[in-house]
Order: sequence, then C-alpha cells, then structure tokens
Amino acid sequence: MSTSPSQQPQEQALVLAPVSPDGPLAHVMSNVPAAYGPDATFHRSDEIIKILDRIKRFLFAVLFVLPMTLWIIYFGFIAADQYETESRFILRQSSNVDAVGPMGGGTLQQSGLATADENSHVVKAYVESRDLVEALLKTHDLKAKLDRPEADFLSSYSAFWRRDTMESLYKTFADFVTVKVDSGNAIMTLKVRAFQPADANELSIAILTQAEALVNRLNDRARRDAVAFAEDLVARNETRVKEIQDRLTLYRNTELIIDPARQSAATLELSNRLVLELAQIDTQIATVEQRSPTSPRLAQLRSQRAALQDEIVKQRSAVVGDGNSLVTKLSEYEKLNLEKDLAIKALTSSLVSLERARQDALVRRLYLERIVEPKPADRPEHPRRLLWILGGLAAFFSLYKMVSSIAEVTMERMK
Repeated sequence: MSTSPSQQPQEQALVLAPVSPDGPLAHVMSNVPAAYGPDATFHRSDEIIKILDRIKRFLFAVLFVLPMTLWIIYFGFIAADQYETESRFILRQSSNVDAVGPMGGGTLQQSGLATADENSHVVKAYVESRDLVEALLKTHDLKAKLDRPEADFLSSYSAFWRRDTMESLYKTFADFVTVKVDSGNAIMTLKVRAFQPADANELSIAILTQAEALVNRLNDRARRDAVAFAEDLVARNETRVKEIQDRLTLYRNTELIIDPARQSAATLELSNRLVLELAQIDTQIATVEQRSPTSPRLAQLRSQRAALQDEIVKQRSAVVGDGNSLVTKLSEYEKLNLEKDLAIKALTSSLVSLERARQDALVRRLYLERIVEPKPADRPEHPRRLLWILGGLAAFFSLYKMVSSIAEVTMERMK
C-alpha cells in the first residue's frame, strides 16, 4: 500500500533556543573564556600581523639597508684602485732534429717547433705555487708591493685580519695573480694586479722570468735523464775495452810475441819456401846422380838437403806441436782479440746511442715564447665598482627576502 507524498511524515528542524539568563545553562556559559569567542580570533590575527610587520622592518634594516650602505661606502669611496697587467705566452718544443751520427760528423739542425700542451699545466701550477711566492719575496720585495700606502684596509696585505705569515702572503698573492690555459691552443694568459701600475708590470715580468727558469730546469733535467744512461753505458764499455787491452798487453809480454797470427803466417811462408828449395835440391841431386854419380858436388847437395829438411821440421814444429807452438798461442790470442773486437763494437754502438740521446734531448727541449709582453696599465681596472654594488644589491636583497619569508611562514603557523 503506497503512501502519498502529502501523507509522508515531515522532518522537524532542530532549533536551539536562546539561553535564558535565569535558565540552568546560564551559569555554565558565564564561565566560558572570552578567548574562545569569535572576536578573540580576529584580535589575535591582528596582533600577529603587527608583529610580523615589525620583524620585516627590522630585517630590512639589518639585512639590507645597513649592509648595503656599508657596501656602497666601501666600493664607492674606500676601495683602492688596482692596476692590471696582462701578458700571454706559450710553451713550444722543437718538433724535429736532423743530425749526422758521431762517426760521420755533421751538425744538428732544428727543423720546427710544436706546442707542448702537456707542460702548460706544469707552468700554471708553478705560477700558482708557494715556491714562486718565496722567489718573488727574495728578489722583488713582494710584501711591499702588496702593501702600498694607496691600498685600503681590506685589500692590502697588512689588513687587520691577516697574520704576517707565508700562508697569508700566499693567499694574498693568489688574489692578485691569475693564470689561465686556453684548452684550444695552449696559450696561457697571465694577469697581475697591484696598487701601482709599475708594481703590476714588474711582478708580471718577474713571474715570466721565473717561469722561463722553470722551463730551463725542466730541459736540463730531461737532458740529464736522457743522456745519463747512455753515458754510463759508454763508460762501462770503455772500461771493458781497457781491461781487454791490458790483458792483451800482458799476454804479449808473457809470450814474447806481438801477433801470433802474423808470426804463424810468416813461419808457414818460410816453411813453404824451404820446401820449394828442398824440391830444387832434390832435382839437382837427381840430375847429378844421373850424369856423374861419383861427383863430389853430390855430397854437398845431400848435406844441403838434410839441413833443409831439419829446418822444415823445425819451422813446422814451431807452428804445430807441443804447448809452446804458435797454434796454442794463437788460440789464446784470437780469444782475446775477439773480446776486444766485440768490446770495441759495443763501445761504438754506445757512442751512437749517446749521440742519439743528446739529439732526443734537443727534440724535447721546451721554449717559453712570449706572445704579448707585459706593459704598465694607464688606468685602473679594479675594483669594478658599479658591478660590485649591483651584485651586493642583489645579494643583500635576496638574503632579506629569504629570511623574511621564513619569518612569515613561522608566524602563519602561530595563528
């Protein structure tokens, strides 16, 4: 059975009746704190906004107005002028050396130069090193040049917050000197600043001079390293040749013979001549026996033949025979002579290697070539006052905005 809309039960709205002053809730409502009322919330928000405004004004004065004022005063009126000297240079090395070996005479000829990229960073590291600072301190009074009367109280070496130590001098020097290496062409750019243009120019020339001295030391070290081994090998081979020569001289004095090979050849030649003479005498004996067997000349010829045979045997025994024969002596002599020949060849080879090492040292020789010479500046390049002021303006305002945003977020959470 359906029910018509008019017949459906009506929902009753809940209506809160006002609290009567004489009712039972009047005492309870009278004890509710005023802070929980609707007007209390708006009152607290107004107080937080006022506090936040005072904090922002304080932060603006402390983080922007005050430091920016000091910043403008320093860079606008106090910061000392600094003069900059710029120079450019490059390291080169001989790319080829043509030479004739030591046995053929001749001269060395350089055929070209090539850039030495791998050594450019070595020079850069030296320019930025403490060794250079110590050298300039001894030769060019570096402290005085970084502490001129024209300098201001922050940029000079004798600033109140710096100690008079080598480390402070090095850090101050690093602020005034920069060197960069172009990766494309290996050209190095040196920039030196000082409070006087003459000081900047003098320091720039001194740094280039010290860099050239470093390159010369590198050249000397490379040459010594390349030549030292070859020279040592030559010395050892020379000693070996001398030792063998001394042994050969002792052998000759002991055996009383200069050259067993030549003497053996002479002995064999003499023996051959005696054999020839013996053959001639045998021919004569045969002729005489055939023509006149009773001739008295036949006995003379036979006596000569016997003498020749004895001499031939004697000469052959001198060449080949017992331990005193020339063959035995020749074996020891040839051994010494072979050692001498090998030692001489080794000495000759080591001399060639030494000459080649010297040539290679010339090939690797470095040259510091100045492209742009340092010159005194006619106007100060630093400090760039407007740029520093604008940079300070952006930095201090950013700091103020960051801190004020943090304070605003904090106050919003406290509402």
